[in-house]
Amino acid sequence: MPGPSTLKKPRQKKPPTPKGTKVPSAHDLDPENKWGLNKNKKRVEYKQLTKAEQKNFDEFQNNIHNKGLHPSEAAESWDANYRQLQGGHNQYEIRLSQHNRATFTVDEANKMVHLLQVGGHT
Repeated sequence: MPGPSTLKKPRQKKPPTPKGTKVPSAHDLDPENKWGLNKNKKRVEYKQLTKAEQKNFDEFQNNIHNKGLHPSEAAESWDANYRQLQGGHNQYEIRLSQHNRATFTVDEANKMVHLLQVGGHT
């Protein structure tokens, strides 16, 4: 018969998040110190991405939305070539691949990134 130290305790499951419930981001929890991401689908133009491009874009989004990182830090783990566009008022882009980019504005005062286009080449 197994001793008390060898018995496994049943894992407790987390209750599911009800549909329509927003999981708070780092920006929601501490908006003064964390960056947020606005991806208003009415304003953002999305193009088809490869799996590798989507992985880079997902990492970028998650680093901003969940970790509250500045967009330049959010794209540091790959060759994103984070840069400000010429003539674009606070408009920036990152390289998702050789062919596709993500374009966005950076609102430093409110610590908010507003996506403009995902995919395509600017």
